[in-house]
Amino acid sequence: MYLTNLKKASCPDRREGQALFMSDISIYPLEFDHIFKTVIWGGTRIAEFKRVQSTADNIGESWEISGIRDKESTIINGAFAGKKLSEAIDVLKGDLIGEHIFNAYGNQFPLLIKFIDAYQNLSLQVHPDNEMAEKYHNTYGKTEMWYVLESADHAKIYSGFNRDLSPEEYEKCIADNTIIDAVNYCESTPGDLFYLPPGRIHAIGSGNFLIEIQRTCDITYRVYDYNRKDKDGHTRELHTERAKEALDFTRTPNSKTDYQLKKQGISDLISCEYFQSQLAVVDGVQHFDYAQADSFKILICTEGEATVTCDNGTSCRIRQGKTILIPAAIKSFDIEGRTTLLTVTA
Repeated sequence: MYLTNLKKASCPDRREGQALFMSDISIYPLEFDHIFKTVIWGGTRIAEFKRVQSTADNIGESWEISGIRDKESTIINGAFAGKKLSEAIDVLKGDLIGEHIFNAYGNQFPLLIKFIDAYQNLSLQVHPDNEMAEKYHNTYGKTEMWYVLESADHAKIYSGFNRDLSPEEYEKCIADNTIIDAVNYCESTPGDLFYLPPGRIHAIGSGNFLIEIQRTCDITYRVYDYNRKDKDGHTRELHTERAKEALDFTRTPNSKTDYQLKKQGISDLISCEYFQSQLAVVDGVQHFDYAQADSFKILICTEGEATVTCDNGTSCRIRQGKTILIPAAIKSFDIEGRTTLLTVTA
């Protein structure tokens, strides 16, 4: 997970006072206050799924764990309650996120975890790679994956072009509103998995409720938005020129990632330079061993509930819709109950 084509993140000084303070802090699973995002295409499933009350309309996203500056997650349990995630990293450093991750990113958490509810189609869009993101935005490129939790009949996922395009053909398709016809799609079902590297055109179609795992980057170039108008009657901005620079115009033959699902135990999902994900189906007790991993562990509960007991004696409860962060210094834990979890490491 080392940075490529990017400046190494600056790291906070390891002051003696911080080291003394750190020795008094318990290392334990961190829980966070969600950040709801209301958007034109959002729906109602997120609050229902998480079993929380909300008066907001059109909730399209719940940011479960975020290191995005000015949109950062707040810890709600234990010694760090009320602190931002970066403040906990300042104190625990590699013990929280892993030494090699801390050396690369400093106190900025490297991943963003979301629930996404597409009541309407999301825009057709693309994300920049490291080089382009650094050039224009002084940030990282964006690699992401989607895991579908629920899907309506005939809900679609769009990913990659169905034929080779030239930049000139792309501009013509934008001008005559036919760009969507050049994009692959498949009807989605619960459990479907999609990997989206930088440069790949993509969109979540209406009727999909899913988990998104991505690098810490909030840069999106909007390619097409169905000529949709916002509440003030304005069409949303398109980023045609930046998208043209970012896009991979080659044909992508298969947009869905196949994997072997185990009825019980741990199934491997996506493994890339920036994150690794697995699906764990637990009925009873499941042991998780990360003795060889220099990384935090994220648990995203998609069904049921269970108790998480860590090797240092700390524990917590997890239930559907809840996401927790287990520090890198915790090398193993047991999950007891009946639950399904998406797990993520870096």
